[in-house]
Amino acid sequence: MTDPTGPAEPITPADTEPSAATRRPEGTPPTSDLWSRLKQHKVVQWTLAYVALAYTLLHGAEMLGGALGWPHGLQRVLALALILGTPIVAVVAWYHGARGQQRVMGTELLIVASLLALGGTYIWRAQSARETHMTAIDNAAATTSLAAPAEASIAVLAFADMSPGKDQEYFSDGMAEEILNALAKVPGLKVAGRTSSFSFKGKNIDSKTIGETLDVAQILEGSVRKQGERVRITAQLLRAKDGFNVWSDSYDGTLADIFDLQERIARDIAGHLKVVLVSQDSRLVPKATNNTAAYTAFVEAEGLVNRRQDLTHAIDLLSDATTLDPRFARAWSKLAVANAVAPLYSDLSWPAGWAAGEAAVRHALALDPAKCRELCRARLYVPVPAAVCGNGRRLRASDSA
Repeated sequence: MTDPTGPAEPITPADTEPSAATRRPEGTPPTSDLWSRLKQHKVVQWTLAYVALAYTLLHGAEMLGGALGWPHGLQRVLALALILGTPIVAVVAWYHGARGQQRVMGTELLIVASLLALGGTYIWRAQSARETHMTAIDNAAATTSLAAPAEASIAVLAFADMSPGKDQEYFSDGMAEEILNALAKVPGLKVAGRTSSFSFKGKNIDSKTIGETLDVAQILEGSVRKQGERVRITAQLLRAKDGFNVWSDSYDGTLADIFDLQERIARDIAGHLKVVLVSQDSRLVPKATNNTAAYTAFVEAEGLVNRRQDLTHAIDLLSDATTLDPRFARAWSKLAVANAVAPLYSDLSWPAGWAAGEAAVRHALALDPAKCRELCRARLYVPVPAAVCGNGRRLRASDSA
């Protein structure tokens, strides 16, 4: 800009020397002298004016960017450029702020060029680092997507007791375990184990955390309402990653047809997950007994044995179940497990536990040689034929006698 008072006069060496009024007196701190020279060259005024202008520009760019959908990267570059402009304005003010002189000196050009180079390098490195970070995030997301659990995977959580007296928790747990065992028989369906799934009972944990912990895509939760012989089971299937309810239904029946209720629930879940059953005729939930009292006692005892609680009462319940239905193979095998572990948790002696466990094992094998899950657990404590827990060879007659 041309000085309106006339052309600028050439600068002489005398002009660059400080006058007597501005010369620093002896003993004056250098900081005070520097501040005086900054004010003399109007560096502070120029810098404050620039900061105000930059703030206005940034605010306007933010408003326009939101309205016009500008990319966030453009606003980021503008902000960095305006920040870079601050020291450049300070340099220009130092050389031109006092007298508005037009002559550009070599030192000024060198400083401005250095600032531009440093600022450009910083912006380039910041942008490169951001792109590298975003690439890493995308790669991590892709890896997570590839490692996501298969859709045909499920965890069955303990069912809530909705009975009027709130005294059927054991029965609710038993229903959940029965459905879990039924789903575990479906080929191609991955089912989390009972211990892992039931560990979330009574805890306020979101479905995403449960799904990640158990590595499953679906979560089955439900409730049981038992009143006398009447039973209502409500089940709902949740998508683990977001807790979205993808299916739910209620099933009404009686203790007499409890196995049919469990069968219907298991098949409905398998059908919803698009898992193809090997045979539509083979049952996922075998009818273990026709005696409802024996089954009720078994379910209560099963929960106690699984939690290793009050095993003496569990043995009594299982003894009642086998008395009510001597052909109840699952009750016999669970009785073997209860007697096998009872000496560890009660006053039952080891010899008595071994003897009772071995007798129960032989009853169970005589009724259902193929049913060996509970028996293999008991084999740690009581004699169980090796063929049962080995490679699946046919049992000899002497083994099941």
